[in-house]
Amino acid sequence: MSLSRGHKLLLTIGGVAIIGGIGFTINAHSQAGHTKQSQVINLSAGSEIMSLDPAKMTDSTSNSQLTQVDEGLYRLNSQSKPVNALATKTTVTNNGHTYTINLRHDARWSNGHKVTAHDFVYSWRRTLDPKTKSEFTYVFTNIKNADAIAAGKKQPSTLGVKANGNYQLTITLSKPVAYFKKILAVSTFYPVNQNAVQKYGSKYGTSAAKTVYNGPFTLTGWTGTNNTWTLKKNPTYYDHQLVRLHQINYRVSVNRC
Repeated sequence: MSLSRGHKLLLTIGGVAIIGGIGFTINAHSQAGHTKQSQVINLSAGSEIMSLDPAKMTDSTSNSQLTQVDEGLYRLNSQSKPVNALATKTTVTNNGHTYTINLRHDARWSNGHKVTAHDFVYSWRRTLDPKTKSEFTYVFTNIKNADAIAAGKKQPSTLGVKANGNYQLTITLSKPVAYFKKILAVSTFYPVNQNAVQKYGSKYGTSAAKTVYNGPFTLTGWTGTNNTWTLKKNPTYYDHQLVRLHQINYRVSVNRC
């Protein structure tokens, strides 16, 4: 674990930077060496978690926690450039209108299900469905029919995304966007496990027990209203051997002037 002094704690997990508390710079997901010693840190958050549902999450604390327990197609590295996360290969054709993305075969949800292309299709259609009442449908605007679906003018099934089997995703854009891979790194584009969402219904993402995870950590101790929770290293995460931290304890601490 590499430490350097700083005014804020910058926790990098899979290349995603998360700010919180006062202390050190910690690289929790690094290829440099391994350690057998259990590593635990205590951090503060500026507010409680409001939601861990990618379609409904709106605040910075919820977003920072979601990026630690879930993962999407790409993550941003230290230079804010998109690098592969669940994606393994991206092919852009049709003058920039079509993205064909191959996915990892070894990613799993914490309920034991495999992470597949169908999880992305289900997640994005669900977010754009007016019934979900997501506040971030505008980030999908470059995908074919996204705006019309969000406006209730077309069905979610018409969205320009499809699963070619379990491990390939095809996305059709309404117009080419040079920075589209960077957009796809946003947590709103994370997949969700359909079985879990249907099991918990509107309660999905409202507590640790009613959420499933596919990222470096899993979350425990969050009831939906409390001010403390714990992230624990996810043993089923495909890159778990590169996650250096074993546990992160969070407590809400509001600074008052």
